[in-house]
Amino acid sequence: MKKILYTAIAAIVVFSFGCSKDDDDNPADPSGSYTVNYKNQNLQGMINGEAWEYILGESNTSDGGYNTDYTHNFNIVDTAQSDSCFILSGERSKVIFSLYDDLKVLSVGKYLLSFDISTFEGRTVTLVDWTETTVLNTIATEGEYEIISVDTISQIITGRMDAHADNKNFVNGNFTIKYCYWQ
Repeated sequence: MKKILYTAIAAIVVFSFGCSKDDDDNPADPSGSYTVNYKNQNLQGMINGEAWEYILGESNTSDGGYNTDYTHNFNIVDTAQSDSCFILSGERSKVIFSLYDDLKVLSVGKYLLSFDISTFEGRTVTLVDWTETTVLNTIATEGEYEIISVDTISQIITGRMDAHADNKNFVNGNFTIKYCYWQ
């Protein structure tokens, strides 16, 4: 079963990166190298060609059963809910990303996006377009996100992001989300 899952993930990644770059290049930068430019606005952009703006977000931590494989997970959505620590995943577009470390502390800092197709390693942001009939995950590999503050008393994280996949899939701006689960 694991081999099937890994094969499916590899096929999705290869398909995502195997498309022609002619339509995906940033017209403001014909050289193909992306320059991070944070906008002072709520996190917003386009997901699968549709306008998107964040309303609510949450983060949690997990160790995946290994003390050295510690993950901070982020889930930012475009709809309001009554409980920001229990974001329902179905039928909404969202931005998801993770930070991995062997410390059990979420650190402030800047995190550059990149991905090496030959090793399947790097840091990415996933832009999820979820409709009634389909789910499309687009991987943003250009840009950066920054964790600006982590308030452990009120459990609030502030940050900003400039993540770019192509001209139909990108987000840029500031976010404030709830840190819901400390493991």
